[in-house]
Amino acid sequence: MNRKTIVLAALPPAVLAIAGALYFTLAPAFEKTAVAPVAPAPVPVVAGVVSSHEVPLYLRGVGTVIGYNTDVVRSQIQGQLIHIAFTEGQTVKAGDLLAQIDPRPYQAQLDQMIANRDRDQAQLANAIANLGQQLPALEPSNTRTVMSMGRGLRAGLGFDPISPDHVVALGNDHDARKQRGRARKD
Repeated sequence: MNRKTIVLAALPPAVLAIAGALYFTLAPAFEKTAVAPVAPAPVPVVAGVVSSHEVPLYLRGVGTVIGYNTDVVRSQIQGQLIHIAFTEGQTVKAGDLLAQIDPRPYQAQLDQMIANRDRDQAQLANAIANLGQQLPALEPSNTRTVMSMGRGLRAGLGFDPISPDHVVALGNDHDARKQRGRARKD
C-alpha cells in the first residue's frame, strides 16, 4: 500500500473525531436557557364621563379608494376653464359653482348679435321713412294694401312697425293734397 492510500483512508475518521470533540466541548456554551415569558405591563385605566359623538375612522394603507357615490359632470357648453371652484373630495350641492368657463367668446357672439339687431332696426326705420315719403304717390286703394302689409309685417315681427293709424293718416294726407291740387286747377 502506498502512502497516499493510507492517508486518504485515515482522513475521514480523523475529521469526524475532531468534529465530535469540538461539539461536546463547545455545545454547552451555545445552549440557551429557557427564559420564562414576561407578562406585559398593565395598562392604566382612567374613568371618564360617557358621551355620544362621531368618531373619525382613519385607515392607512396602500391601494385605491373608490367612492360609493360618484357622478360625471358634463358641461352644456364648450370652452376653456379659467377657474375651478371646488377641491377633490369636497361635498357639493345642486347649484354650487363648480367651474367657470372663459366668457370672452360668448360675449363676442352676444355683441355681434346686438350689433346685427341694431343694424336691422335702423334698416327698418329707414324703410318706414321711405314708405312715408312714397305713400302720397299711391292711390287710396293701394293705401289699404300697404295697411294690410303692415298688419302682416306686425304679425311676423311680433311688434307693429307701421301702425294702421299711421298709414291711414298718410293716406288721408295724400287724399287732401290731391283734392287741393284739383281745386287749384279748377
